[in-house]
Amino acid sequence: MKNKKAIEMGFNWIFALIVGAFVLFIAVYGAFKFADISTTSVNTQTSAQLIGLLDPLETGISTGESKQLNFKKESRIHLSCDEISNKPFGRQFIAFSEKSLGNKFSEPGERVQIKTKYVFAENLLQGKSFSVFSKPFEMPFKIADLIVISSEDYCFYGAPNKIKKSIESLNLNNVVVSKDLSNCSKMTSVCFGDYDCDIVVKNLCDFNCEEPYEIGRVVKENENLYYTGDLIYAAIFSNKEIYECNIKRLMNKFNELSEVYIGKINITTSQGCSSTIALPLTNMMQASQDVNSSANLINLYKNSQVIDATNQGSGGCKLY
Repeated sequence: MKNKKAIEMGFNWIFALIVGAFVLFIAVYGAFKFADISTTSVNTQTSAQLIGLLDPLETGISTGESKQLNFKKESRIHLSCDEISNKPFGRQFIAFSEKSLGNKFSEPGERVQIKTKYVFAENLLQGKSFSVFSKPFEMPFKIADLIVISSEDYCFYGAPNKIKKSIESLNLNNVVVSKDLSNCSKMTSVCFGDYDCDIVVKNLCDFNCEEPYEIGRVVKENENLYYTGDLIYAAIFSNKEIYECNIKRLMNKFNELSEVYIGKINITTSQGCSSTIALPLTNMMQASQDVNSSANLINLYKNSQVIDATNQGSGGCKLY
C-alpha cells in the first residue's frame, strides 16, 4: 500500500484495459451494426427481385401459370395489403428475411410496394421452397391475374373434376389431390363438402352454374371467404385480411376498366355497332362500388354472366 509506483502501474493497467475493452466494444458493435445494415439492404433487394420474378406469371390467354421459388436458407416472405392508399388501385407490400448466424431470422428488409399485381397468400410464409401460380380473373371480362404463393403442403379431397384437373395441370410440388382423406393427415387438408378438415369448400351453386363449386365459400379458421370462379384458389391459399383487401382492389380495377369499355361502346355505336351492354355494365359498376366484403361477389357474378351472354351473342360487335 505504501509503494506508490505499484499503485501507478496498477492504475495504468486498469486504464488500458478499460480503454481497450471500450475500443473492442465499439469495433464489435460497429461490425454487427454494419452487418445488420448490409443484411437489411440484401433483404430489401431480394424483395424487389421477388416482385420481378412474378412478372412471367401474367397468364395472357392461358388458363394458368406456375413456378417454384427455391432458397438456400430457410426464408420468410412477409405480405400485407392496403386498398385505401394509391387510389384507385390500392397496393400491397412485400418484405423478405432469412435465417442467419445463430439459426435466427434476420430483420426483414424494407417493405417494397406492389402496385399492379394481386398477390394472395398468408401474411407470413416460411420455408426454403415456395410454390407460385396464377389464374386469370374474369368478371365478365379479364380484370387481372390472381397470383397465389404458398409454402405449406396441401391435400385436396373431394374436388370436382374441373378443379382436380386444374390443380394437377399446374404441377405444384406442395399440392396433391387424393381419393383417400387419410392421406391428408400430415398436410393442410382442403375438403369439398361436409368434412372435418382444416379448410372446407362449400358449394353455393344454383341451377345457373355450369360447374359445381363455380360459386361458393371457403371456411378456414372459422372465417368465411366467398368466391366466384377462379377466386376459389385465392380464398383457399390466403388469409382473410389479404383476400378481402384484394377483392376491393379488384373491384376498383373493374370500375376503371368498365369506364374504358363504356367509352369503346360509344365509339362503336357511332360506327354502326349498337350495344345493349352499356346500361347493365353501368349498373354493375355502381353495385361494385358498394362491395365491402367478398360476400357481395355472388350477385355481381350473376350480373356479369348476363353481360357476358349478351356480349357473346353480339356477333361482329363484341365488346371484348
